[in-house]
Amino acid sequence: MISTQHLPAAKISVIHNSLVFPASSAAGRNDALRAQHGATPETTVLLNVAMFRPEKNQRELVQLVADLPATADWQLWLAGDGPARAEIEALMAPFGSRVRFAGAVPHGELPSLYATADLYLWPAINEAYGMAFLEAQAAGLPVVAGRTGGVPAVVADTVTGLLTPIGDAASFAAAVSRLLDSADERARLGAAAAARVASRHDERAAAQALAAALARLRELPPANYSEQQWAVLGAIVRLLPRATALLWTVFGAHGQCDFTEISQSAVRALGPDDAPSDLALALDYRIRHLLVDEFQDTNNAQFQLVHALTCELSGHGVDAGATHAYASTDRVYALVMRNHSDLGA
Repeated sequence: MISTQHLPAAKISVIHNSLVFPASSAAGRNDALRAQHGATPETTVLLNVAMFRPEKNQRELVQLVADLPATADWQLWLAGDGPARAEIEALMAPFGSRVRFAGAVPHGELPSLYATADLYLWPAINEAYGMAFLEAQAAGLPVVAGRTGGVPAVVADTVTGLLTPIGDAASFAAAVSRLLDSADERARLGAAAAARVASRHDERAAAQALAAALARLRELPPANYSEQQWAVLGAIVRLLPRATALLWTVFGAHGQCDFTEISQSAVRALGPDDAPSDLALALDYRIRHLLVDEFQDTNNAQFQLVHALTCELSGHGVDAGATHAYASTDRVYALVMRNHSDLGA
């Protein structure tokens, strides 16, 4: 925001995600778990915890395993499940017991898993902000990850882990090999990672930072626009409908659209509350439960769509019962997994 929007740094408050996770001291190294996977206390365990989806890029780990020295004592543990798991299992099959699939691990068991490993790997090609990074580092694990999205905000390069260019499999493998060869560097990075997470992502510290930021809002002056600002606002109001029409033309010419247009088109297709379309009436019979994932990223157009899918239509000859909407955020997910670990990940 400072570099692209040219906003003054003094006007920006950053409140780091807090960690809803047991303290690293709550789980020690589990040698029994190592033995279960055929690893000795001396084996260097590389860990990846993620859904098996294309954007998580576990395919890069296949190349990594092929490049790591066969004479070294290491294992790769993959925890998680998803549509790409069968493909990754087939690709990893030639490496035998070097690669272990743990499946979907209940959230309550993750502290022990992190504490038992030696190095956390994240080859994902698109990651906004991974809570798994915080969990791994809280357990004292150094991280090797791709430099993408919000990852540099969570992993301090050369301080708590090593970041490599996205799509550069050779650099990723070199970073892993470097830490595989140096227990001392792993220990240094891991200690720094645990300390950084404890100081920057504690729940109480985040609550205090949020309270302080909200308190500063009381000191803001009244919002009064100058004549010039009102003129600019009026010009924007007149410009936006024309820009929207031009955007529709471009969408039509290329046979494409964005997420906002999809949401707005869906709202138009469902019709207003007092005159719902046949589609809205049909869906009211069929949709009983609606899950909104990543709720923190929901915009106004998507709120309108959720309202259209959940509003009461009994006055239009429909009595299909209520539609319940459930909102999920990273924070809510972490709380649910902590209190209901039997649900899995």
